[in-house]
Amino acid sequence: MSKNNTDFFTEKKPWSEVKDELLECYLKPYFQKILFTKKPTIYVDCFAGTGKFHDGNKGSPLIALDTIKECLSHTKSPSSRIETIFIESRHADELKKNLSDYPNAQVISGKYEESIRTILQDKSSWNVFLYIDPFGIKELDFEKLNLLANANFNSIEVLINANTVGFVREASRILQDSNANFDTGKSKLDSIAGDNQWINIIQKRIRKEIKAPEAEDLLAQRFCKHLKQGYKYVLNMPIRTKAGSNLKYRMIHATNHHSGCILMVDNIEKRKELMIRMQTGNQTFLFEQDVNNQLPNDTGIAKRIETFFSKYTNPIPLDIAIAEFFTEYGVICNSGRVREIVHGLEKGSRIKVHREPSQTKAGKPTSFMTEEKGKKISIKWIR
Repeated sequence: MSKNNTDFFTEKKPWSEVKDELLECYLKPYFQKILFTKKPTIYVDCFAGTGKFHDGNKGSPLIALDTIKECLSHTKSPSSRIETIFIESRHADELKKNLSDYPNAQVISGKYEESIRTILQDKSSWNVFLYIDPFGIKELDFEKLNLLANANFNSIEVLINANTVGFVREASRILQDSNANFDTGKSKLDSIAGDNQWINIIQKRIRKEIKAPEAEDLLAQRFCKHLKQGYKYVLNMPIRTKAGSNLKYRMIHATNHHSGCILMVDNIEKRKELMIRMQTGNQTFLFEQDVNNQLPNDTGIAKRIETFFSKYTNPIPLDIAIAEFFTEYGVICNSGRVREIVHGLEKGSRIKVHREPSQTKAGKPTSFMTEEKGKKISIKWIR
């Protein structure tokens, strides 16, 4: 189920650029925020690779280390601590060489699934960030990730490259190949998917009742649903090499903190222009597209927000409601657009907004829609 990756690091491919762009642009605001917790943080790249491509482009380890270095240089917290660990089973020696300028970066030569529990066993009350970008699918185990979510960390976030396309191929092979070891293969796929419902989906694909892309999408939905057993907020983003083409893989983000979810949503929206430009060879579309290469419909977005927020008949912090909305519907816009629509619903007397403070220093009613230091906002549906 995993492929030979000998030539993978020869040159950086477009889809790797998208992955690393998402990682880099998320890590900077993440570390800037997490340093304010005054709790130690551990960053673990679970499938680190060589650290650098042979064409000179940085891999995820160097991107993370440079981002951490920059954030620590600007922090005002004297006790800030970010520990970095890079796990690699095949290219550990080359990785150590490429990270030699970072003496505090720890390289572990081994397998993620055998190392992660030991790494995190004494990290109670720490902030934890796991970057999971395996070469195949066999190392993915959503059940283990859910167990980590229930550990006593101050916070935990997981960014996963989920090769759902590869899962469809492997699952189809297991069900169709009479020479395959069905019991062993099924057991492994069950552990990846979290249950055996993948069989029904793949059987429909084999019978040509659904096509492979639809099977992949259904499986991705199930993966995210399973992750929600451990994480409150789960997002997934499809990565394509060309507009309109089939998926290459999906990036899935899971966290138990609403601010991390919103931060990732806005990060994805900011990266949208780069991704579409890469997909089309720098051509542009007549109409703006979302990350699924679908034309956004503002009326549809507004209707979804109105319907979703109508369930909040008791007061709830606005940012939690926004994170729950994106977990339900995916990245269909940025968080600012949700705030605008909610503000419109407030003006239309459909949502009651409570702000602290409720007045400005001049005695006028406050109208802010974003929480920051000294500002809180909650909402309640009223009609």
